[in-house]
Amino acid sequence: MNADAAAVSRVLAGDAAQFSVLVERYLPMARALCVCHVRDAAAHDDLIQEAFIACYERLDTLRDRACFGRWFAGIVRNICRMHLRSDTRR
Repeated sequence: MNADAAAVSRVLAGDAAQFSVLVERYLPMARALCVCHVRDAAAHDDLIQEAFIACYERLDTLRDRACFGRWFAGIVRNICRMHLRSDTRR
């Protein structure tokens, strides 16, 4: 079992503190994706926070725990797309 799968398993078993391990590991990637997709630097922190919250709430839907990084990257990209769509509607 890789480190991501182990951390996910612990979170799903009730050790919510283990989620901080995933946050620490994937925060740089989340920030890089936000910078690539959203020009508004002021929105980056909010989008990253929203992505981690969505991730935590949907963690039990992750099929392959070893693929956490790819799964989370998809969440970040979707959050960024939703932000951009809402900006264009205003």
